[in-house]
Amino acid sequence: MSIEACRTIARQRWGRCTAFRMGIVAGEIGARIVNQYHGRQADLFRQGLRRGRASAGRAAAHGNAL
Repeated sequence: MSIEACRTIARQRWGRCTAFRMGIVAGEIGARIVNQYHGRQADLFRQGLRRGRASAGRAAAHGNAL
């Protein structure tokens, strides 16, 4: 999945695309994209990535895989 696809999904879901929201989307769908952010934005991306992976794991455990 490309960065642009993740960005589009984030915009559709929340109306705006931030580093944190990009991380959530990438984590939920298991995308292997490069963190293109730097500094504080990179930290927010990683936090979103962890949250997205966690929520995808919970969904799969309950049989509601994305």
